[in-house]
Amino acid sequence: MRTRDDVSYTPIATAAPEARTARSLDGRTILLATNGTAEARAAARVALALAGQRGARPEVLRTFDANTLAIPGASTAILSLADDLLGDAAHAAQERELRFGLAAQLGEIPSWPVHVRVGTPAGSIVREAEKVNASMILVGLRRHGFVDRALRDETTLRVVRAARVPVLAVTPAMSGLPRTIVVGVDFSRASLRAARAALSVLGDSGTLLLAYARADVHYDEANEGAGVIETQGVAASFERMRADLAAPAGVDVAPVVLIGDPARELRALAERTGAQLIAVGSHRHELIERWLIGSVTSDLVRDGRVSLLVVPPATTISSSGDAPM
Repeated sequence: MRTRDDVSYTPIATAAPEARTARSLDGRTILLATNGTAEARAAARVALALAGQRGARPEVLRTFDANTLAIPGASTAILSLADDLLGDAAHAAQERELRFGLAAQLGEIPSWPVHVRVGTPAGSIVREAEKVNASMILVGLRRHGFVDRALRDETTLRVVRAARVPVLAVTPAMSGLPRTIVVGVDFSRASLRAARAALSVLGDSGTLLLAYARADVHYDEANEGAGVIETQGVAASFERMRADLAAPAGVDVAPVVLIGDPARELRALAERTGAQLIAVGSHRHELIERWLIGSVTSDLVRDGRVSLLVVPPATTISSSGDAPM
């Protein structure tokens, strides 16, 4: 990995107190999807930190996969419909078990509303998020190998693709609010939304690294003018983004220029700086979505080594998810 030394790791600015922004998750619902795995337990700890330090209001969902329920003559659709009709009352025992499980994980019994559903995990998570008007979804994140993909066991990726609000996918290594976040930027509105969402989960006095990845282009004497123009344009774009962000006092915002494949370089930067989270804004076309294998988002989700925050396109963000970003 190579970076441009003239912009790497130099704080753009620390926002003045008067530029302090409202905590975007204060009083807003976040949906924690849990299944008892190590990564889900880590997501629960992050939800607790967001509740205590950012004023978020967690609700918890546990989904039982209808595909694994061997009930003769009952399809997944029928089981899901029946579960919707019965509602929470049918799962009182499972909800109590879920609440006690959270208490064992967190050291206290949270007063968070809990829900148990039967259905396809990703679909249930997305539907529940819309039902409770969640501003963010928290899920666990693990590495996905070839076998997982062959078996289509990619719940987190499916949630990321379908959700209308930001998705915070948490690895077992993350236990609270991140101190350093790498934000993949291309200076579009999507990357600005990603940076704002990252600020909403960043720990106090944290660092936001705005990372712009470009192709490895060599500017020789014949075209050095183009290189100067690009460098100046990128620097000016970083400054505009900093102004638009209006980061809270005590938060450092630093620009980094990366050269090479975006997903690989973002991971390498996170590892080098000890960043606990990578944030990206997703783009979609109207007819053909940019969710093919090899896309930055899919690569980062499947890699699963660093927690990930994915912000959906503005055209898909619900009214509850749009305001905070």
